[in-house]
Amino acid sequence: MIQEASVNGLIRTVFIIIGIIAALRFIGKILIAKRESDKAKDIERLQREIEKAKKISQENTGKTSIHRRNERSGEKVLDVDFEEIDD
Repeated sequence: MIQEASVNGLIRTVFIIIGIIAALRFIGKILIAKRESDKAKDIERLQREIEKAKKISQENTGKTSIHRRNERSGEKVLDVDFEEIDD
């Protein structure tokens, strides 16, 4: 059986190919926008964490704290001597 190419079939095939390409480009743009939105959210979250750390640091300015490590973990506990300085 011999099949011949028709103009209508050719035009329909071209439109289908163009439609698929347009759909893929549209989906790609949506995915890029979502990725950029996620990056912006991550940056905002990191900035909030930095601001929180700065606030805590400013609140603890001038305070002295000694942190001891767990003796059971095998790490040595060092005693720290310090003097208070009168202003």
